[in-house]
Amino acid sequence: MRKIILAIVLMILMKHSCFSQSDTLVISVRGFDIVMVKVEGGSFRRGCNPEIKPHDSCCFKKNWGENIVTLKNFYIAKFETTQLLYESIMGNNPSQARPDRHTGKSAVLPVENVSWYEAQIFIDSLNKITRLCFRLPTEAEWEFAARGGNYDNPYLYAGSNNINDVAWFDYGGPISGWEWTMGVGGKKPNQLGLYDMTGNVCEWCSDWYDETYYQSQNKFYNPKGPETGDRKVVRGGNWGIHSECLLDVRYRQGEFPDRKQPYIGFRLALDSN
Repeated sequence: MRKIILAIVLMILMKHSCFSQSDTLVISVRGFDIVMVKVEGGSFRRGCNPEIKPHDSCCFKKNWGENIVTLKNFYIAKFETTQLLYESIMGNNPSQARPDRHTGKSAVLPVENVSWYEAQIFIDSLNKITRLCFRLPTEAEWEFAARGGNYDNPYLYAGSNNINDVAWFDYGGPISGWEWTMGVGGKKPNQLGLYDMTGNVCEWCSDWYDETYYQSQNKFYNPKGPETGDRKVVRGGNWGIHSECLLDVRYRQGEFPDRKQPYIGFRLALDSN
């Protein structure tokens, strides 16, 4: 029933020119635009195999187990969820980095210091206002989008092999010139036009985390992760990371869903009809 309602709402939005010819959905909420980019469904190879590529220094144990993942169409936010949008919905801003203290008053910073549960509360509140069905992306959707979807190139990072082109990350503390998050969209986007999929803040995904999940089968269709767990998947690296392997588009980690960190935020996703 929710999918039927969503399809009707999207048809109404299309009628009122909320879709552009590039399949970008723009939803205005309390004076802020949420820009959602359509990702056409497709397949990609996930994980790594140290026996096939023994010299792959970024093939960590948690990524062992190559498999083919096939996904249907979906939307994902062009930018990480910002402090301004979060505060407009929730009435508070939990972030530790603030534009007036760290990066200039004009910076539009990503929200951080939010737990997975708090991200869900925000999404539930947003859905009540918009009558849409926003959600967190699955881990598979996140990686497929970060890789550029069907435009996939074998880049190490989301949109480039040069980390400096696409990511805010730590060059060694104060010497780097920043010790906090930076404004969203400040680096180059990937092939889908998505910003900050590498660096700035790590991003919560909807899945439970299991280090051996990739080894459970050879093919996945719209996977949603393990049924249970004690940690949630976090992807994308952040401003405090100085290891390029930890910014690799394949890198995955798990965090307890009640944990709040000044380097973890989130990005919205939406089903496509």
